[in-house]
Amino acid sequence: MMWKTLLLPAAFCSFVAAYSPFIIKNLNTHQPNGNPDGQTNYYRIQFDVTSSNGGANSTTTCQTFWGDNSWLQTESYSMAVPTGNWIACGANDFRFQLFPYFSIGNFSLAVQQNFTDAATNQEIFATAKTHMSNSTSTLNCDINPEEVMYQQHAHGDCNMASNGSVSLQVETEACNSRDATTIFEVSGSFDNNGEEIVLVGSIPELGNWSPTKAVSMSVTNPQSAGAPTFGARLEIAEGTSFEYKYIMQEADGSGKTWECCENRVYTIPANSACGEINVGSDWFRGGGSPIQT
Repeated sequence: MMWKTLLLPAAFCSFVAAYSPFIIKNLNTHQPNGNPDGQTNYYRIQFDVTSSNGGANSTTTCQTFWGDNSWLQTESYSMAVPTGNWIACGANDFRFQLFPYFSIGNFSLAVQQNFTDAATNQEIFATAKTHMSNSTSTLNCDINPEEVMYQQHAHGDCNMASNGSVSLQVETEACNSRDATTIFEVSGSFDNNGEEIVLVGSIPELGNWSPTKAVSMSVTNPQSAGAPTFGARLEIAEGTSFEYKYIMQEADGSGKTWECCENRVYTIPANSACGEINVGSDWFRGGGSPIQT
């Protein structure tokens, strides 16, 4: 996924230290068969992660599930994999993230743990990333690739090899900022090729309601439910409350169409500094007046 949005100064600074790797065990993934006659049509990923950072060994289970592709989306990977935000694990100090494009035997995975380093008395966000594939000995997969429209999708399961594990080398960063990476997403239909959606709002990070200072957004999915999805990532301080709207315009900035109805409203949660917050994905709400007060 590419983001053309210019970010503010990074919320993290590099912290030079040696930390133990994360150990991933008992990983399994499931891809549903899509049969409309009663099967549970959900992708699933589940794994255990162990870390000795921040004290004694800590182990937790991470898992999530999400809906299958529609019959109009016959790709061999998930079109609806949850991306752009961290997913909490069983223990509050662990979370994980998935990325496009996810198939059960070929996907990327990031794991994060936050803890206090007793030696430096700093809060640390330790992040590790890996790519899992059934082309290696990491995963054993049983996949039926056959697609039969209105009867069956490709489906199957992958499991980590018995008694196997994967060691993920962590990257460590000390949190010295009040900012949270804030993710915006919006979808919309267009009359003309080349139209785009930009973001504007009531705080300096969103241009103080000035369209000339609106935040550029990148296409994150060209055909999400039949219309392009645009996204932006910004650093905004925890606890900040703001109002915002989206504007549809030509690529050269002309022909602006503001959203209708009341302003959108959001508050960055407290204690979210150095993390990622997703304000939620929505649809562009048609033409309206620039600012509702």
